[in-house]
Amino acid sequence: MGSGYGQCSARIARAVSTTFPSDGLSVWHSAGAAANQEVPHLHVHIHPRFFGDNLLDIYPRSPELPARAVLDSYRARLIDALDVG
Repeated sequence: MGSGYGQCSARIARAVSTTFPSDGLSVWHSAGAAANQEVPHLHVHIHPRFFGDNLLDIYPRSPELPARAVLDSYRARLIDALDVG
């Protein structure tokens, strides 16, 4: 996917923020079968949010944090993938 998708999502998010009264926005994208995506495609949800609405309250518990060495490894891999090293 090119950067145009992100620019399009940001443009739509600004329009939703301007058009619908809210306290904030959630931008949601799921990719892959493990994220319950049945057909691979770009699919972005932009939800106006209100304090206390509990919309998209998806975590039944706090996620476990990996060990520091694992987090550092992810950081290095992300920097490489973003080519910003």
